[in-house]
Amino acid sequence: MSSSPIYVTYAGKCLKSRDRQMLKSFLQRFYTPFAFVVWVAVAFNFKSCANVPVMIATVTVLAASTNAIATYQTWLQDVYLLSSGKTPTVRSETKTFVIVSDFFIHFVCTLLSFWWIDDFHECIPVDRHQQATVWSGTFLIAFLTHYIRHSTVTREKQRITANAYQHVSEFA
Repeated sequence: MSSSPIYVTYAGKCLKSRDRQMLKSFLQRFYTPFAFVVWVAVAFNFKSCANVPVMIATVTVLAASTNAIATYQTWLQDVYLLSSGKTPTVRSETKTFVIVSDFFIHFVCTLLSFWWIDDFHECIPVDRHQQATVWSGTFLIAFLTHYIRHSTVTREKQRITANAYQHVSEFA
């Protein structure tokens, strides 16, 4: 038998699975079931520059609040599952960070998603190109904030899980 070298070709991936999931969760922030309220207002022409700011602000706060609570509950359930059903010690700062950061990011993303619906942007007395620049910058800030939040929350979840299994010996 001849011994020939083994060649391995590596086909790199553009995004790792966890990065794709993080990107997917960011893009999902732009959809909210509360958008139906805005769509109905557009469909029945209930919109005017007098009521648009109040309507958009109200819908955005409701959507962000609902999402923040749901995200927190899902995160807490994940922590409990990773802690094998034991009640982990979660600091109040961590709870506050998870809820407030998610509320802020979802608020900004929902606001960005409503910005260009119908002619809502015409209620803002600024040139459309300047609005596009502000929108793009805000989008970038929202993404960076989402990335930082995702990294921080994941790291905190790992810390809580490690503390829950602290009693397990390395050689058990």
